[in-house]
Amino acid sequence: MWDPDDQLSLLAHEMTHSVQWEQGPVSFAARYTGEWLWNGSDAYNVPKSMLGMTLDSSTVRAWNYTFDEIADYMAWQVAPSAGRVHLK
Repeated sequence: MWDPDDQLSLLAHEMTHSVQWEQGPVSFAARYTGEWLWNGSDAYNVPKSMLGMTLDSSTVRAWNYTFDEIADYMAWQVAPSAGRVHLK
């Protein structure tokens, strides 16, 4: 059974992707695919440079971070003790 913090973290991650999708499904799909092909699973690790970043609607599509880095940063903000989010 999943830890409640891990569940909350995963939910925040996926909700971030839904906001990214709503801002343009075609551009989301193209960017997400390219990021995954370029970075693989490393795209999920949150850079320390993101710490302290303001959370707003422009944050979810920032070009200087991958969509998964952004989604995991949002997840970390919601549940910092969850074990599924890793800083790099």
